[in-house]
Amino acid sequence: MKKSIYLALMLGVALPMMAQQISNADFRQLGKDIQIVYDLNKKANVRISLIDSAGVEHPLQRLRGDVGKRIKPGANHTVIWSPLDEPEMDPALLNSDVQFKIKARMPYRTFVMFNGNYAIFDSKQWQYGLTIGGVGHIFGWYITGLSSFTFYKNNGKVENGQTMDYLFQKDKGRQFAIQGTAGVVWRLWCPLELYAGLGYGLREVQQQTHDGKWIVLPDGLTYGGNRGLCYDFGLMIHGSGLGLRLGLSKIQGDKHLTMNFGIGFII
Repeated sequence: MKKSIYLALMLGVALPMMAQQISNADFRQLGKDIQIVYDLNKKANVRISLIDSAGVEHPLQRLRGDVGKRIKPGANHTVIWSPLDEPEMDPALLNSDVQFKIKARMPYRTFVMFNGNYAIFDSKQWQYGLTIGGVGHIFGWYITGLSSFTFYKNNGKVENGQTMDYLFQKDKGRQFAIQGTAGVVWRLWCPLELYAGLGYGLREVQQQTHDGKWIVLPDGLTYGGNRGLCYDFGLMIHGSGLGLRLGLSKIQGDKHLTMNFGIGFII
């Protein structure tokens, strides 16, 4: 067997970081087995295959050692391959010009985040909720749910600065909001990820009258609410067991833009 090493550059143009995950790869023969040694600088799923002289890739199965899912970073990772026990392996292949291909991919990670949303325009309203999702080597998914029920101070103005003291009490307003979105996560550059999704949102504003009744203000007013299609987008950063989220969301037709932020943990 001619000794040579082929290091896989996983999407080297779009994700050059992957090319740096494996280094100092080498192998040598130990009796009837082959010992493969490499360094790994990030946690990854490691797979090893054989490339024959025709360029055909043959995934190896009779491997033991530092190979498989969620291999921790470190130096001198060792894998032992027993070629004579490899199923469906042509013995003639071992006498040809072959190469080892060591492939490292980011492992699938599940995340849970506790979120806070804050309306940054006319209505100063907080929303709280939860985001769950997962991301693999490049793509992932997420689902977010948020809700709030808050009281706020209002000067009785409803539209275009018009004072409605004859109908509404001052300082007697409340808001109810729910928002649910689902979307995709795209790993830009470890640990930075982009997310974007669509869903449904509702923001209802109520004002108390002088006789104590609560009236829902019509949608679309300056101090009113809205409901319908909503969207959110932003960035997530996943570190060592922790995750951060920062973005924006908006209900279609609503005058209020909402800032989203969250913190959570990675499983």
